[in-house]
Amino acid sequence: MKKRSVLALVIVLFAITGLSPAFGQAGLPVPSSALFPSYLSLYSFGVFRNPLDAAFDVNDALPGPTFSTLEHDYFFGGLTNMDEFFAWDGGSIPLYAGYYSVGDTPWSALGMFYTDSNSSNRSNGITPVYATKTVDTDLVAWVTASTETKYAYLEDFETFFYGGGIMGLGGMNVGVFGYFDYLTNASGAAPNTFADANLTSTFIDYYDTAGAGVTPNPATNYTFTYTASAPDTELDLQIIVPLHMSLGGNGLTALAAVRFSREDDSSSLIESYTAPAAAGAGSFNNVALDVSTID
Repeated sequence: MKKRSVLALVIVLFAITGLSPAFGQAGLPVPSSALFPSYLSLYSFGVFRNPLDAAFDVNDALPGPTFSTLEHDYFFGGLTNMDEFFAWDGGSIPLYAGYYSVGDTPWSALGMFYTDSNSSNRSNGITPVYATKTVDTDLVAWVTASTETKYAYLEDFETFFYGGGIMGLGGMNVGVFGYFDYLTNASGAAPNTFADANLTSTFIDYYDTAGAGVTPNPATNYTFTYTASAPDTELDLQIIVPLHMSLGGNGLTALAAVRFSREDDSSSLIESYTAPAAAGAGSFNNVALDVSTID
């Protein structure tokens, strides 16, 4: 059983430079002065840049267009699979939208949202077991046992959001970027396997309180409950605050970042039962065996 939480605070000073740190190539983005770098910038190592790069990077000391030198309003939007820092699995495509407003106080904002899920073929429900009893000349059916199964996760899922904005204040650009990612079944087990690891199964045995030849009158004999839990969840949250101050032809770029992450790959198995109410009307050991082998 393991649960792990991490809280990290990073303060970075890039000094007087024309360089902007790149995003990480796997997992979370590393702290950066850029919110959403383009493919052009990524694969040219920042040598070539376009308005998308300029609108969402506080650093005005970079080559090409910069946040403070854009001359038009821009709207950015659509479906994308461009982000280097996140490996999309192809099941869904993230949607993003952003805007840059030129003026004495330029500002920009952009958000990207992504969600994906994988469904199992399991379903919640009750499975009864029937028996018959002769009443006069008729065969009357009655429920002798039932198994109710409830799944905590009929599907695994991931929800991801990344966004933020920048505002120009005189000779200073200030941004706030945020990253949120939450997923279940982080290890990537098959959907049915994950569903079976997170369920509650309740077996109820009934006995007939009526005498021979009388219409059945079922009553609960005993119950056996089996609860399994293995959520396998991951949560990542990161807030980045970049800052750029113009100093002649160069500038001072700094940022502060705080990150919280939590992993829960714990597992538990709880069994409980009640003693039989009717002598000779069933064995708990047999019930335990039956329930543990339910598919």
